Amino acid sequence: MRKYVSLLIILFFISCNCKKGTAQASMDKIALAKADCPEKATCTIKILKNKSMDVKTDDLGRPAYTVVESTTKSVIQYEFNRGDEQKYPDSGYREVVIFEINQANPEVALSGVDLQATKMLYGRFCFCRGATGLYPIIDGNLSIKKQDSSLLMELDYKTGEIPQIIKSISAVIK
Repeated sequence: MRKYVSLLIILFFISCNCKKGTAQASMDKIALAKADCPEKATCTIKILKNKSMDVKTDDLGRPAYTVVESTTKSVIQYEFNRGDEQKYPDSGYREVVIFEINQANPEVALSGVDLQATKMLYGRFCFCRGATGLYPIIDGNLSIKKQDSSLLMELDYKTGEIPQIIKSISAVIK
């Protein structure tokens, strides 16, 4: 009997070591320097290679997107996350900026309405009545320059529609 119990315990521990989803294997994730992120928050950039954004309008007239396969584009997603305080329900706060770039020539210098050439969206997700969801960014400046094997990204933006914490992003993407 002890042999069977021991065998079951060993099998249990071996099975807990399974690989989690393979979607993580196809993307690079770079954490930004602490100076670029407000205190008590986490800021990350994800690059989804060989992906593009399919932006549509939902039933309420708001933008919605899905990430689809592409051979010519990559999607860059910046996320600011100020986590939940466990003693307060719905206390989490998250801001996202997502856009696509051309893989062959990622260098861009865009401003104003021209930012929509990248399908750039700003998302605010919190328990903030009437001020959550996705919004197109049409006011700001984006500069991406290639330097060796890295991309230098500078983005300043305003939504104009809702309050935002992050107004500029500066990152070196490898």
